[in-house]
Amino acid sequence: MPAEFRSLMSRVPTSVVVATAFIDDQPMGMMLGTFTSVSMDPRLVGFFGDLRSRTFGLLVRQPRLSFSVLAQEHYPGVTDAFRRVAEQRFEGVSWHVSASGLPRIDGSVLFVEGPVVGTGPAGDHLVVHVDPERVDQGSADAPLVFYRGRMMTIESPRVLQPVWQLG
Repeated sequence: MPAEFRSLMSRVPTSVVVATAFIDDQPMGMMLGTFTSVSMDPRLVGFFGDLRSRTFGLLVRQPRLSFSVLAQEHYPGVTDAFRRVAEQRFEGVSWHVSASGLPRIDGSVLFVEGPVVGTGPAGDHLVVHVDPERVDQGSADAPLVFYRGRMMTIESPRVLQPVWQLG
């Protein structure tokens, strides 16, 4: 049943985001498909981390996190790098330190940074809430999307009029 559930849920496109922090003066990060805007009042973003992930266990204990929303140009270079062992993920990846002192992936669509303000159980994951104190537009326009087991991009909008809110 888990394979069928995974297959069906793959029909929901997700953003591809790298969550980062410095741990012992070294950049540490993991790729996410669960980053989302949570609330407008108060402003919150969040993601779900697998409790079995060693990298997640390290990141969730950090006081502040940075999120880089990846661009289509990040495939396959950055996405392949962030599949390596945690200590090697930044090797060969272009990144910089933000004004607030957190690692960011160069050429991203959007950057979000802030303190971890809460966590909660979510099955075999933990939901992490972050106060988005800094939200900065990146240099790229076309985000990378994960859909049906593949990395994709949004080439052109098909909606003639913008939708301001979904729910």
